[in-house]
Amino acid sequence: MKFTFLISFVLTLVVASCSSDTPHVEVAVNQDLTSQKKEVPVDVLPTKLLKMNLEGMVCQMGCGGAIRKELNATKAVANCDFDFEEDRAVDLAMISFDENKITAEKIIDIVSEMNGGQFDVGSVTIEPLKE
Repeated sequence: MKFTFLISFVLTLVVASCSSDTPHVEVAVNQDLTSQKKEVPVDVLPTKLLKMNLEGMVCQMGCGGAIRKELNATKAVANCDFDFEEDRAVDLAMISFDENKITAEKIIDIVSEMNGGQFDVGSVTIEPLKE
């Protein structure tokens, strides 16, 4: 009998503590739309394709995603793809970019300096992209 009472009491506490009232945060919204900042996607028209051999990639999702994120932050890279195989020593990165906004050397520097120098850039080829 005491055990049943104890279970009932605990369940009552749990139900009471799980109220449906969710805390609300009020956010002031500026009604003047002209003063609001809005990030607009940058269209990159690639003019070159950089292919580089990479050592140090552990996975396509993590390493490839980190490289892609760093290069997209330059707002000069249109696409970044990888030919990756697990346990392969050297993988391939294919990066299309706008040569008027960034140089191939800068892209190589960015990748080489990531994660404390995790990635070693090997042979590199650069070719023009056809419209």
